[in-house]
Amino acid sequence: MTTLAILRNFRVPDGLVLHYPATSGNIGHFFPSNLLTLDDYLINFNLLFYLATAFTRKGGDPTENFIISPIYTPREILTMFPPTKILVAEVDPLRD
Repeated sequence: MTTLAILRNFRVPDGLVLHYPATSGNIGHFFPSNLLTLDDYLINFNLLFYLATAFTRKGGDPTENFIISPIYTPREILTMFPPTKILVAEVDPLRD
């Protein structure tokens, strides 16, 4: 949402607190934390796949869209982000 606010010249939040943020829609690659999704009731692989593709238009690739995969956001946009705190935990299927 912050990236969209920057791109559309909307008011940017004063700060962000991201709790377990998903920064990449690229679920096609194996990451060690993916193993945690095999028996997780809440955040399982099927849910992650659905969420990664649900916000793209016309079957777009979430791995190539920096709105869906903020890890690929251009530096000039990142410099406009407010102060950000990212919280993760040891046993988190999104940590990688």
